[in-house]
Amino acid sequence: MDNEHFPHVGTNTRELYGRDIDFINYHINHDKWMILLQDFDIINAHRLCLDFDNFAAGDWVVTTTEAGGGSAVEMCIDFINGVLLVGNDGAKADMDELVWAFRTFCIASGYPLYWEMRLKITDIDLANAWAGLVDSTTGYFGGSVANGCYFLLSGGVLYACVESAGVVVAEEVDMEPDDLTWIRLGIHWDGESTVRFFVFTDQDAAQPCSAQVYATTGYPIVNTILLAPGFGIQNVDAVAEALYIDYIKCVQRRAIGPDTVDLANGRQ
Repeated sequence: MDNEHFPHVGTNTRELYGRDIDFINYHINHDKWMILLQDFDIINAHRLCLDFDNFAAGDWVVTTTEAGGGSAVEMCIDFINGVLLVGNDGAKADMDELVWAFRTFCIASGYPLYWEMRLKITDIDLANAWAGLVDSTTGYFGGSVANGCYFLLSGGVLYACVESAGVVVAEEVDMEPDDLTWIRLGIHWDGESTVRFFVFTDQDAAQPCSAQVYATTGYPIVNTILLAPGFGIQNVDAVAEALYIDYIKCVQRRAIGPDTVDLANGRQ
């Protein structure tokens, strides 16, 4: 392949190339190519995908409350697709929370983000649960979350929550999940002003959207707070509950350039 198929040095013309095993020249139909190159290539997108064919405990901060026999569990099980089982001990209010040990995402102006998780719970009415992006490595139920965007299941009701400096705005999601039934929860930050919460179901291969909530007014978590994916489950009564997780996906436009905001670990 000759040099004409690669970027040129010293040209005053902006050359549009996707860089991989083959270089893709996308001057033609570049708007369509950019969707692929900006959203799916590691060059332009920071991506965390966990499919739970294995579980490395050292990658998580696990916070457990066990008033009973000490039988909480976090482990991958023999299950189609690969599934992580998070199970509580059997005392009232026992809980188990896991947060990714590294805070590497941010609700930052100009940098869209999408988080999704497929899960099911043993008993929706007898379990509290949460899942999403938070600033605390010790989880939600322990009371240490001050900033984040996450789903909260409480009293059989599912809420979409945004939190800043300990102040929570929660809106009820217009659907109630069923016991031991897979659902997919999604959170999208558009990089401008809106966080959107989605619930998708496994009714068929199309995975229809069953509910959505928009959080647009004065969304405060912008530019300065680093967040990590996490989830947790808590017993309502003295009955052990379990959370099954098929996968977690979190992806954000890679933060580059001089306008990138100052984060906790220095300017990018």
